[in-house]
Amino acid sequence: MAGVGEEPAPRAPGRRPGALRPALALVGYARAGLGRLILSLLLIAVCTLALGPATGAAQDAAGAAAPVVLAGDKVPLSGHLETMYDPSGTMTWQEVAEAARAGRFEPIPGNFNAGYTKTGAWWLRFSVVSAPNYPGGWWLSIPAPFTDVIDIFHLRRAGGGWEVVHRRTGAAFPLTSRDLLAPTYVHQMAFRAGEEHTVLLRLEGRRSLSARPVLWRLPALVESLSSSVAAFSVGAGAAMFAALGALIFGLSLRNRAFLWYAAYVATTALLFLGHNGLTPIIFNFLTP
Repeated sequence: MAGVGEEPAPRAPGRRPGALRPALALVGYARAGLGRLILSLLLIAVCTLALGPATGAAQDAAGAAAPVVLAGDKVPLSGHLETMYDPSGTMTWQEVAEAARAGRFEPIPGNFNAGYTKTGAWWLRFSVVSAPNYPGGWWLSIPAPFTDVIDIFHLRRAGGGWEVVHRRTGAAFPLTSRDLLAPTYVHQMAFRAGEEHTVLLRLEGRRSLSARPVLWRLPALVESLSSSVAAFSVGAGAAMFAALGALIFGLSLRNRAFLWYAAYVATTALLFLGHNGLTPIIFNFLTP
């Protein structure tokens, strides 16, 4: 005990034990959360390895993808597609048809998504069975905004050979290459009842390659495109209005933060329009 007039001995530096409890609890929670995350990732990896061979075996057992039966107003081609990669990018449709007969195409369970492909080309294939009540005009929609070249080969039996209708479109071609002025690649196709039809799609580009082809009846296609364009226009219009407001505030207040925000929102809106295929249509109306 300190005497009268003596200063108390200084306390040893350090934190009080009670002050460390929140930090220790936070560390404990972090370790527990990291452990759960690692365990979840391991379980996902094990399930992927276990299900991967089974899925491949099921596709091999199924063989070729099931043909498309035309019924209703909208027929998604997901689950009916087969793919083949051409590393050289020089194969003709005759060579591809021969490769299909040799079993070189592989069925895919969903839509096509190859990612970035620097060289070569991808071929998609599907067969069509036209019901007696659904002959005539169908429209093939190919949402693939970043694909430079899309070749469409419609093969149908004619006598002892094949009759071929070839169309070419893509991001590298003008809007006149489409059968319908739309934000996606749309082409009219005629499927006669009782005939065998095969469609080959060739996709080539230096950006991400993906496609979600759908067969439509024209009224349903126009309704779907109208709804999509209206929704995209509202979203892009709101973004551009926000960018304009930020630009006005930035110029009046001389605040660069508002100017950078306006540039960011405007760029995001343009990317949104380009991803949904609306940019070339807008430029088509703006240019004389």
